[in-house]
Amino acid sequence: MIQKIHKVFDTANFSGVKKITIPAEFRGLKLCPALDKDTVSFKTLDLLQLPKKKIFEKIDKSIKNRENFIGSGGEAIVYRIDDTDYCVRLNKDFIKDYKKSFSLKLREEDKINHVVARLGKGSSIMKYIEGYPVLSFSRSKAQPPSDEIAKMIAELPEAAFNKLFKQICHAKDNQMIFDCNWTNVIVNPKEKTLTAIDFYKMIPDMPETVRPLDYIFASLVHMETTLEQKKKYAGKLLLAALEELKPSVKPCLNPSEFGFGGFIYKLKNSYEVNLGKFEDILVKTLSEIQDIKIKESNGRDVYIELNSKLNMAKALVNQLFLKST
Repeated sequence: MIQKIHKVFDTANFSGVKKITIPAEFRGLKLCPALDKDTVSFKTLDLLQLPKKKIFEKIDKSIKNRENFIGSGGEAIVYRIDDTDYCVRLNKDFIKDYKKSFSLKLREEDKINHVVARLGKGSSIMKYIEGYPVLSFSRSKAQPPSDEIAKMIAELPEAAFNKLFKQICHAKDNQMIFDCNWTNVIVNPKEKTLTAIDFYKMIPDMPETVRPLDYIFASLVHMETTLEQKKKYAGKLLLAALEELKPSVKPCLNPSEFGFGGFIYKLKNSYEVNLGKFEDILVKTLSEIQDIKIKESNGRDVYIELNSKLNMAKALVNQLFLKST
């Protein structure tokens, strides 16, 4: 083709030719503009797409690097896996046995615990959750002081608490219980999220009552949490729970199981958050909301009544917990 084009122009007399005739096969031919710069794209394979042998090699290399250490608990030790969005959780009693099996077949309980691959003797590969545990006794260099993390939590929006509430309720629906430990909630100030990372299976013959409000609060509050921070946590947590009880919303938990009264009682007696004369009014209003929501689930039209009580409860929560002093 190029030779034919050259021939056309070689035989033309440009000094006296008024018109150059281009053969039909070249009419409409367009030359693409040159690239502004060289473009090269390299796509890195996801860790789980690698052969099993390569995955284990990458884990071996990662756990030898102290900078990959994330934390350690009673049962396991966790390391970041280099150049991936994953971490490896190694069973302390069988650390060397993690290579004995590898499976991508996950149960719902695995997914609830952020597991992406099951390894030998209870070890696993998990999604790496960006952020910091509420409190860590084996703090890495990247972990800020606990008082700074407490400030981060106090500044998080109500939506972060609502998402955590739903996460614990979803686990409950699958007979999983949140291990409400300070190390088991990851705070991400950049994405403004709270994420629970450790759930255990409920014993079939010994069902447990799940109390999301109590569990979440216990996992966020420690000895360095100030009274003002406790109040902010409690206020945002109550508002987050009330979002589930709005008209026409299908709650993530049976309305009768929210446990508002018990939570308010614990705030006063275990966490020194005293609401004074308003305590009874708040508990009564929250209890009425639960009852009205149950009526709605039975087909009753309670929109106006429910909305009115919700507005009253939210006003009380904002006044008692979130108003700056």
